[in-house]
Amino acid sequence: MLTSELPKIRERADLLYRMVQAKVKVEEPDREHIETVKPDMPESEAADIYHAATCLKAGSILITIY
Repeated sequence: MLTSELPKIRERADLLYRMVQAKVKVEEPDREHIETVKPDMPESEAADIYHAATCLKAGSILITIY
């Protein structure tokens, strides 16, 4: 296994994981945000509807190409 041969890779991976974990906030869209974005998204793109609703709820920027 690569990490047993090169322990520094494991240490750096653990550090990177902890840094990302400290910054990540899990957000789940609610019905209000889903209904807000639904008219602007194709019904066939359910994943995009939830993605856009999550960004709206979190106050994040969503960049997409349509």
